[in-house]
This record gives sequence, structure tokens and C-alpha cells, in this order.
Amino acid sequence: MLKTKRWWRRIRAEYLNRARHRQIVSLLRAEVFGGAPVTLKRMGNGGADSVYKVFLGKDAAGILRVRNPYQKPRPSALNAFLALSQSSIDREWAVYTKGYPAGLTPQPLWRCEDAMLCAHLPYRPLRDCLNAKNAPPFLPLLLRCAALLDRLHKTGLSHMDAGLGNVLVDENFENMTLIDFEHGPAENFSFPAQCLYDHLKLLNTALQYRPAETIEGFSLWADNFRSGLAGDSSARAYFDTPAAEAALDESKLPLSRLVNIWANPEIAAHIRALLAGGPVRQ
Repeated sequence: MLKTKRWWRRIRAEYLNRARHRQIVSLLRAEVFGGAPVTLKRMGNGGADSVYKVFLGKDAAGILRVRNPYQKPRPSALNAFLALSQSSIDREWAVYTKGYPAGLTPQPLWRCEDAMLCAHLPYRPLRDCLNAKNAPPFLPLLLRCAALLDRLHKTGLSHMDAGLGNVLVDENFENMTLIDFEHGPAENFSFPAQCLYDHLKLLNTALQYRPAETIEGFSLWADNFRSGLAGDSSARAYFDTPAAEAALDESKLPLSRLVNIWANPEIAAHIRALLAGGPVRQ
């Protein structure tokens, strides 16, 4: 029922925005594709923007994001951390402009006031690939995502929606990129707290989408996070195991920061509530 309502809200919002949508497509054709006809295929039902795969003939030519004023963000406990009034296109364009040269995002190609086009990559969301036959072990794969976030943070940027659905990976699990920077941080949410929040969101979706065969081992990881929330220093013991050391060697990620994630007072209360009840369903 919830999915049906979400689908209907999306259809209604796109209908109400149809006139502006036609204007944007005309601009795109004229300014990017030399007037050539293009076709659009809508992607997903999440977020407050409309996202389309753009085809030039049979070939994918880019991903178009359109700000739809009739599509409102759905309620979430996480919205308190987000600047929902900020222009999503401005935010997305700014991050892609800085992230692409660093190898972190797709290439930004074109924008207007309320839409932008980026390059299409033949990748899939990581959350949809976790059970693939050639998928690497889950924990090292998760740590690669966290290392990718670290690289983003070193550029002075945060993600604010760093779930496994916003990490794209190629079919061989060799290359990763980040997408969907729709919302920036709420006012007075410090940058160090934003970085910790990104890793928390990654952990949250890892709990939600982990492959079934990893539940036992991953539950141990989550249990130790809960122990840490209660001030139990034994949480560190798990990260001294050979398996964790092997994952650390592969990812070059300082796991100690993840162990201390609950220490930040700006998000400690949210972390306690989130991990006490399991992953937040979005």
C-alpha cells in the first residue's frame, strides 16, 4: 500500500510539472544534443527530484535530474539533519563539479535553473548487487564504501544520504562512484558531525541490505556498536580480530573512527535510538 501511494504521488507530481518538464527537454535538446530527438526513461520513486535516463537513439546519453516543486520529501526521522529548503540542483551540481575531478562522482555535463545532466555510467546501485555470484565479501566491500566517503570528506564535501543505494558499482566490483547529493546538511550541523553522519548512514543501510549469509558476523559488529553506545570499551575487541585486520589492510580505513562514532554529541542521541531499534526504514 505504501509503495502504491508513493507511486501515485510521483505520477501526480510529474503531471503537475509537465509544462516545465517539456521546456527543460527542449533546452536540453537544443543546448546539448544539437536539436536531435531524445527519449527519457524515469528512474526510481525516491527523493524530491525527478530523475531520468536520457537516450539518444538506443544509446544512454546521460542522467537528467529535474527539481519538481510538487514532489515533497517524505517524512523521516533523518530530515532533522538535512537542509530541505536548499536547491537540490545547486547542491548536486556543486558536489559533482568538485567530485568528478577527484574520481568520486559522474561527470556533470549541463544545467539550467532547475535541472542538470550528468554522464551515464553502466553501473548499478550496490544494494542491488550484494547477492551477485561475483560479489566480494560483504565487510571488505562495505569498508571500500567507507573509504570512498573518506575521500569525499577530504575534498571538504559531505554526502548526507550515503546509503548503499547511492553507491554505484560496475559489474566487476572494481569501480565505485557516489550519486544523489540532493540535500545538504542542516544549519549549524558541523562538518565533522556531517562526516560521522555519513558513516552512520552507511552503517544503517548495511544493516538493512546485508546478504543473509553475513547476518551472524554482522550482528556481532552491530552488537559491539551497541556496547559502545553504553560506554563499554569491549567494543574495540571485535576490531582486533584477524578478519577485521584483513579488511583494514584491504581498505586502508581507520576503523577506530567508526568505533568512536557515537562519541559526537550532535548525533549521539540519534545513534542510540537508531541502533537500539535496528536500521531505519526509508
